[in-house]
Amino acid sequence: MEKRDAIKFVIEALEVRSNMGYSINEILNKDGIEKLLFNTCETCSNIKCVEIDIFNYLRSKQCDMSEISFDNVMIKGLDFTGFTGVKIDPFRKNLTMCTFNGVEFIGPFYGARIDTTDFTGSKGAIIDVSKLSEKSIVNSKMSDVTFIGSFENADLFEANFKGSVGAKINPKKLLFNDGLAGTVLDGVEFTEPISNCCIDRADFTGSKNAVILADNIDSFRNIILTDAIVIGELNDKDCTGMVTDGAKFLGKLVTKEIETKKKIKRRNAYKGKHER
Repeated sequence: MEKRDAIKFVIEALEVRSNMGYSINEILNKDGIEKLLFNTCETCSNIKCVEIDIFNYLRSKQCDMSEISFDNVMIKGLDFTGFTGVKIDPFRKNLTMCTFNGVEFIGPFYGARIDTTDFTGSKGAIIDVSKLSEKSIVNSKMSDVTFIGSFENADLFEANFKGSVGAKINPKKLLFNDGLAGTVLDGVEFTEPISNCCIDRADFTGSKNAVILADNIDSFRNIILTDAIVIGELNDKDCTGMVTDGAKFLGKLVTKEIETKKKIKRRNAYKGKHER
């Protein structure tokens, strides 16, 4: 019997028992679940792979996984929504493209990869981005995450911080100049003004201390400036799709101050030249 046919047969057999009123945990014990769910990876004998059809069937039955270990299991790309009792040690794991709704994390994220990952509905996710494998949370939804540590040299492209706590970011120390592009910054506290980086498509709603130095920003395309303070003029900027509700602008005041300083500098330079 081909593997695919065998899996289909097992699922049909489980469904017969399920239709008789038995829960999946009454039909299968711990060893039974692990035997069906995991198999040895072809490329690495030390790593277990998930049989995705079994995984999805057990998930649809809201299987209690509290006795199942995910140590040494490749879980990249899995959606745990629907399971109960899942506990994962994220140490050095590839957690990219996962959805962790209902999952409890029981260890540090040291060396883990979490790009394109959704933590909404998870518990115990305490993350120091500087300790991640690539210091990257690109395109990830960080709801229910508690941040600790530094974001220095971090890649935050299109990261969504809404629902997280503890994120304190110095935008001058991010890895790339486009480090805030596409980000949702609800709950983020900025420790320095924002300049010399791309902020296109960023949403500052709910952020704290977001002071944007407009003279050092190339464009404001599709940006939501709610709760931000913008210093400088936007006359020569691309502001296509910009939302300004709830933002504060200090352009004229600051421009006058800058011009005054320039005049004083020019006058002092002139006086110094002619006093020699």
